[in-house]
Amino acid sequence: MDGRLQPRPAKHGRENLVVSAGDDVPPVGAQALAGVSSGAGRSLVTAGVTGSAALVVRLVLESRQATSATITLAVLAAAAVPWSIGMLWMLGEPDFALLRQGLPPWCESRMNAIAQLAYRSAYLMARAWWFVRRPHTFGSVVAVWCDGRLLLVRTSYRRHYNLPGGFLKPRETALDAAVREVWEELHLVLPPDALTLRWHGSTFVEHRHDTTTIWEIVLDAPPSIHVDGREVVWAGWWTPAEALALALSPPVRAYLANRESAAVRPAREI
Repeated sequence: MDGRLQPRPAKHGRENLVVSAGDDVPPVGAQALAGVSSGAGRSLVTAGVTGSAALVVRLVLESRQATSATITLAVLAAAAVPWSIGMLWMLGEPDFALLRQGLPPWCESRMNAIAQLAYRSAYLMARAWWFVRRPHTFGSVVAVWCDGRLLLVRTSYRRHYNLPGGFLKPRETALDAAVREVWEELHLVLPPDALTLRWHGSTFVEHRHDTTTIWEIVLDAPPSIHVDGREVVWAGWWTPAEALALALSPPVRAYLANRESAAVRPAREI
């Protein structure tokens, strides 16, 4: 899949409502940690976890007056585990797609499981940091509409449903971040000039002050979307009423509520 917006015949039926890892999102009529999905982010997480594990083991053994040889071997063993997991996680990079194609199916599923574990670990560490620092974060997501339905995703490390998108990188605009994140998460190319700003606000969630920008695009035909099973594990199309019945992130719920309120207001005035 190249991710470009190409028309496809629409199908109907609730059985095709959602898509799981490795599948294409079905037609609309049938029915989301900043930097972690990038190579640099994965390298930093791997280095941080590896160094932390080695340091903790060293301090514990030194406090127990272990021999230098014991400390050296234990530190190497402690560092080898997260480093090996990190290297397998790096295989999820698009640059290694050809290499992954030559692996047996069981190996691909194991790599997906390791990647999901890495994402959950990174998320838990971020939550701990947010609890201590109470930072101000900035996110940008996209509401993709087609045939009156909204595209929602669910990641491997959060329980609620969200719009595709993520955190802004340093010196990155909200629009650029939205386009980049949608491509990284779903392999979907969205032209920046086709996105319309629809919601901007701040909420306090996960021990952080989060300012979110929500862009909107309405497509005439369903796009081809790929879920990698690592960061994003689920994607599906929902009507506004169906979406509001789900566990949504606060910004998405606020955006949908405002959109539905604006849609029914003229009718009430009449």
